Amino acid sequence: MCKCFVLMAYGTSDTEREESSVRYEEFFLPICEKLGYSRDQIERADTSGEDAGSIAKTYLTRIAGAEVVMADLNYNRPSVYYEIGVRHALVKKTTLILAPRFETDGSEFKVAFDVANDHHLFKYNPSLNIVEVRAEVARMASEIRKWLDRRLKNDSPVFTAVPDMTAYQERIDPTDERKKIDQLTAQLAQKSEEITALQSQLAENAQVAHSSYSSSSYSFSETIDFDEAEDEQKLYGSEILKELIAIRQSIEEGDAEKLDEFKSHLRYINKSDYIDARTFRLVAQMCDDLSLPSYQMRVLEAALARYPNDDDIRFELIDLYHESQSPKMRRRAVEMCEVYFKIETTEDGVAEFNTTRQVGSIQTGYLISLFNSYIATDEYAKLESVTDSFQKHFGQAANQRCLALIPRNKAVAKMERGHSKEAVALFKQAYEQDRDERTVSLLSKTCYEAGRKEVGYLLKEFLVIQEPEEAEYYISLVNNIRRFGFLRTGTSDPEFTEVGITFRPFEKYVIPILYRAMTVEHCEDEDKARIRQLLTDFKSRQAKDALNFFNENDLNQFISKKLEENKDSLQKGLDSTIVDYLDQMISECNNPEAAQKLINDIFDRLESAREESSDE
Repeated sequence: MCKCFVLMAYGTSDTEREESSVRYEEFFLPICEKLGYSRDQIERADTSGEDAGSIAKTYLTRIAGAEVVMADLNYNRPSVYYEIGVRHALVKKTTLILAPRFETDGSEFKVAFDVANDHHLFKYNPSLNIVEVRAEVARMASEIRKWLDRRLKNDSPVFTAVPDMTAYQERIDPTDERKKIDQLTAQLAQKSEEITALQSQLAENAQVAHSSYSSSSYSFSETIDFDEAEDEQKLYGSEILKELIAIRQSIEEGDAEKLDEFKSHLRYINKSDYIDARTFRLVAQMCDDLSLPSYQMRVLEAALARYPNDDDIRFELIDLYHESQSPKMRRRAVEMCEVYFKIETTEDGVAEFNTTRQVGSIQTGYLISLFNSYIATDEYAKLESVTDSFQKHFGQAANQRCLALIPRNKAVAKMERGHSKEAVALFKQAYEQDRDERTVSLLSKTCYEAGRKEVGYLLKEFLVIQEPEEAEYYISLVNNIRRFGFLRTGTSDPEFTEVGITFRPFEKYVIPILYRAMTVEHCEDEDKARIRQLLTDFKSRQAKDALNFFNENDLNQFISKKLEENKDSLQKGLDSTIVDYLDQMISECNNPEAAQKLINDIFDRLESAREESSDE
């Protein structure tokens, strides 16, 4: 079964076709595998094994049905753009668009205007050098997985522009339909004798049925109760969903009073027997969109009660429970996970998988929920033992991403139980297996708490360098400077300083970082709120100026240009040492070898720090 479908140009020459095949085998296929798909679940558009006459049908089936579609824009073939459009028209999310950073002659690769402006592009180094390809595979897989793990509600511009697609998808062209009706009418006229015979037979059957029903507990009225039919129609899941979508749209357009109407309309769910699992999940997602977690939780609880075998609903609910402020809810998440995975706890408090369970039934996302539930309840002894159990029983059969979770979560358990040296070694192992930003972030936290502030700081910088268009990493860097009082004051082998616990000494270094966070491509509402809070907490005149600038230009799509125009006045008295260094490294690390060297240097510093600690 195809779960991950790769769209790419075939090539118009032997050279292009050969390059496409090599790029698929050495680049796209390994990325898909790192996303958790096995080879028999991955297909390329021109290798589906079908004869020429059924290729179009096969492609459409794969495009519509695959969990993930990965489209490569290399060679700028119209067919790939068309296939992306088909996917966006049919599927709401998980469409990944990739493009090379540059052409073979070194010039910048140009993509079509609409795609370049309206979609998130995953840009890759098109080099076919085997060393560079391996490094690029790891980087791209990490970036894509992070995008997918955000569980974005929508990456299709079609569904964004038209929230309720059902009515449009069912739209009929009257002219074409009239032709079809005329054809059908002619065919029916030719079959009139058969119709008459069937009507006679149906009349006889109806008489028998009437006698049968008359003697049963059912009774029917010859009079139609249209009021009852209308009330029942309102309880259909599609009708409830349609009304909720309309109310939500009014809320998003600024009518805050509609929120109470949305809550009230949710009560129709209790009265309805006509809601399927998909509708429940969509309603729960709308509750999440409107920041109604308690409503979202109850919708999912009702959904699981009606559909107890739907594991997607189960784990959406588990994730809500372990994110709850209530210890009781967090505990419930653990219990539900342990029942699902058949985890048994010994008298010594050791948690172990039941070895009769088939590893194929353990999905990566569900495993993450299990580990997170233990972390949410501070059950780190159980977390450590259950990672050991998974490695012991399923280590040979699990997919690569599942296996990469083991050292990372075991490292979390070690870190929280005070074994920082072991945790550092496990985090390093986890990163070498799967270059995930979450691993780097956790390793940075461990280094800070173990007193290795320099390495912790460098890892925070590395996250920014790897993801320069993500505001959250700039903000995280600022928060760690603020919390641990440690920052870069020079770019040579680098110079660092302890700035103490007061605000003012480091504000001049971090405000330029926040200016950069304001202007990157992915600065979400939550990021903006955090930027405002930091600038409000800071006490300098420069912080106040930065806050005023952000409030005035938050919605300005040309905020970067505005910042550049006012750079001299806004950054007077500030020190851009950190931002200048980050810009330099972001440029250099477009080369995967440079990025690998940078992380290796950081790990070398970490090893040196550990050896010095051992000598002491």
